[in-house]
Amino acid sequence: MVINPESRDKLAMQFANSRAQDISAVLTDPAFNNDDNKDEIAKLSTSFNEEIATVKTRIKNLTPAKNDIALKNTATNSDVVSIAENNLDSKGVQLFENVKPEITQTLKKATATLPIIIATTSAVTTVDEAQELSDKKEKKKAAEKLNEAVNEIIK
Repeated sequence: MVINPESRDKLAMQFANSRAQDISAVLTDPAFNNDDNKDEIAKLSTSFNEEIATVKTRIKNLTPAKNDIALKNTATNSDVVSIAENNLDSKGVQLFENVKPEITQTLKKATATLPIIIATTSAVTTVDEAQELSDKKEKKKAAEKLNEAVNEIIK
């Protein structure tokens, strides 16, 4: 079975998020978080930050490349610009839109990818906030932010 890249990245984000939630639960447990477990706490903190990095990388993988959404200027002198008044007849205004198929396809693709770009940009910002919280040793809040970012993408 072959999983498409988008599904693979979403699944990897969900897994990393789940693992970060588990690590956060352990790190915020007062019974575990003591001087006897300093080495384990350090390892878990490193793993927690790695999971945040994994989510961020996967979100960036889901963002369409700029080349995929760039609109190319393919207009030529033969393209006609029409004024509505020129096309007025007894039945009203009739307009003819002379748009090349490749422009239409590019516009459709750009329009379809816009929500993805907005969601991924917002999610990356949320992941960055999670990383900042993690750096401040606020693992529970960081895990919540990470969960928020993943849910925003998965929805």
